[in-house]
Amino acid sequence: ERLQALAPIPGLRLPGGLDRFEIAVRAVLGQQVSVAAARTLASRIVERFGDALPAAEQLQASTARLFPSPAQLAHAGVDAIAACGLPGKRAAALAGLAQHWPALTMAKGMGDPEAAERELTQLAGIGPWTAAYIRMRAWPWPDRWLPGDLVLKQQMPSGADPGDWAPYRSYAVLQLWARASGLKE
Repeated sequence: ERLQALAPIPGLRLPGGLDRFEIAVRAVLGQQVSVAAARTLASRIVERFGDALPAAEQLQASTARLFPSPAQLAHAGVDAIAACGLPGKRAAALAGLAQHWPALTMAKGMGDPEAAERELTQLAGIGPWTAAYIRMRAWPWPDRWLPGDLVLKQQMPSGADPGDWAPYRSYAVLQLWARASGLKE
């Protein structure tokens, strides 16, 4: 009902994934770059550090490599990660995320997304927006607003408050982003 004021686009779903680490890495890669640039960086990371699929599996897959594990990225080092086209601080953030991953609530699969979000913000290079985005996508969590998101601020209907859409603020985020991108029904 609250989303109807936005002329919602039916069928938008909260995209999740099977690998929380991959979602977290992609969130860091997407900081302050376009979606296309983030996708390119992720492809480079996979090509450089991911294990090759066996030949039989490659025939059935859209890619020939697996996404690298936390251990693979942790052992790669900041310079090798940066060589994929990342600024040094972002490469360091990925290396730090990979090194700390085994100890994080999120990696253990525990059901406390608030604790996971707090832990993520303790890592260098992961601020409140990125941690909230990871929580929204990696669980997937239906009620997470992204603090400080400029597109959301621009697209908010006059007088609206993010709390108006609880307990489905993540879906409001998707609707507002889609509206900003010109996506239609």
